[in-house]
Amino acid sequence: MNKADRIRTFASASSHAMTLMAVDLDAEVENSWGPSAGYQGHIIMTDEWFDEYMFRLVVDKKYVPASVLDLLKQKPTVLPAWDPLFAEDK
Repeated sequence: MNKADRIRTFASASSHAMTLMAVDLDAEVENSWGPSAGYQGHIIMTDEWFDEYMFRLVVDKKYVPASVLDLLKQKPTVLPAWDPLFAEDK
């Protein structure tokens, strides 16, 4: 199934949070898992993984382009509590 189908069928959902600490491996970066977990202590996720499994992203506004910040000026669409994350109208 693709991401939209997984959301519609409740096979995939936003269930926990992660902190993205870097976008490249750096010998000076420490982690709490130790060097034996993942790849030398790091879990590596590709851009394709983020496309399929990321639902929300929180970024400090100072790192967001003005064109994206302008989108925040739109009136939000309020979804009902039972909506499975932006599923299409039936």
